[in-house]
Amino acid sequence: MIKGILSWGKPRIFVKALIDGGVLRELPTPVDDSTNLETTEGDKTEAKIEGGEIEAVRYDKSTYKLSLQIRMKAGSKMPFANKDGLVNDNYEVTVAPENAEAYGFRMKEAHVSVKTSYTTNDGILVDVAFDALSNQAGDPQCEFGMVELTESDGKVTAIKFTSIEVESDIVSA
Repeated sequence: MIKGILSWGKPRIFVKALIDGGVLRELPTPVDDSTNLETTEGDKTEAKIEGGEIEAVRYDKSTYKLSLQIRMKAGSKMPFANKDGLVNDNYEVTVAPENAEAYGFRMKEAHVSVKTSYTTNDGILVDVAFDALSNQAGDPQCEFGMVELTESDGKVTAIKFTSIEVESDIVSA
């Protein structure tokens, strides 16, 4: 029996501002079970003929939103410069799975928003949301693949991303 390698577990999340050759940095470990990639299917358009039958169907592109929570500890810094939750820069974001042999994903361009809250159970939490944007290269808004990290002195200095290969008998959109 062949066992699959799954992408579950503690992720490592890396961001890089897209202006002025931003610096690659790793976000703090998110709050347990708070990291979530949500895919929203694009709007559906149906071409109907008399009698209500559907002759053709077309979908707009899906959208993607990565959300997570970061707990603020004494001495920590806000993960993104913001004013009332608004972040000025767009970012590239890459999620590397706990198991380096499993698939991760990246958004080449994402808008970031933050929301800060407080409870007596959790203290100060920062809800971070990355909404994937279309990019000038025409690449997918969110793509899945292998994430290879290059580390030096315990810090990630580069990320190599290799997209998942598509089966040859599948026609791409």
